[in-house]
Amino acid sequence: MADLRKKGEVLYLRRLNAFVYPGFQFDPSRRRVKPVVTKVIETANEAGWDIEDVTDWLCSPTTYLQGDRPVDHLDFGDDVVEVARKAWFVEW
Repeated sequence: MADLRKKGEVLYLRRLNAFVYPGFQFDPSRRRVKPVVTKVIETANEAGWDIEDVTDWLCSPTTYLQGDRPVDHLDFGDDVVEVARKAWFVEW
């Protein structure tokens, strides 16, 4: 898992002297990270977002999804990536 973290391919949180990896990002049937997660991480890097902030954002309700949490949409294609772009690259 450390290799995926160092390559920026997995979400994680620092807790004390360890890293924890939220289970929602994994596809249990394929035993790998869901492809959309990598796209979300790439988008976060473009936007200058910290990986821990991304994890928090994914678990928080957003009006971009009518009050749903982005994490609940990870299995529906690239919808979460589009929502992240709208939220993180707001133009005024």
